[in-house]
Amino acid sequence: MTRKLGTAREPIVREPRPEKVRAVEELRETLASAKAFYLVDFRGIDVAGFSRLRKTLRGVDSGIRVVKNNLLRRALAEMRMDEISGAIEGQNAVLYAGGDEVAPVRIFKEFSEEAGAGTLKMGVLAGRVLRREDLDILSKLPSAQELRAKVVGTLYAQLAGPVYIMKGLLSKLVYALNAIRETRSSEGA
Repeated sequence: MTRKLGTAREPIVREPRPEKVRAVEELRETLASAKAFYLVDFRGIDVAGFSRLRKTLRGVDSGIRVVKNNLLRRALAEMRMDEISGAIEGQNAVLYAGGDEVAPVRIFKEFSEEAGAGTLKMGVLAGRVLRREDLDILSKLPSAQELRAKVVGTLYAQLAGPVYIMKGLLSKLVYALNAIRETRSSEGA
């Protein structure tokens, strides 16, 4: 380990330990590969609750990871996301989304309301930094699957309307033609 003795003006400079460098690298890779990530305060959540939360998040291709504040600051600095560093205080965990970007926020919000512990702090979605207020709004959005179902339902209604109208018109035409045929056959008999 290289050690430089400092003076009153110069701090002692140490090279980071290899395990810390690896931990920062892994964290940076996790954050960079995620579609979105969110910083949460998990104070008050017990181990059993945290395990349930992890399991629920795994079901939507997401996860949560408890991180040391200094390692998170370094990983964010390497990613040039220093704006989030101000929110790094207390007990922090990172929620990350592999699939639906909104699902982890919604799941954590529901879990924290149920458990009475844990808060959403900040997040990054599509390169945009989101504040607590933004995350609260995001947590109220329906899931991507629900939105798709609503779009399909709306499209179906738009397409089905003219089909039913045409079916009704064709039925009336058939009834009219049958009535004409019956009147002609009764006149001819």
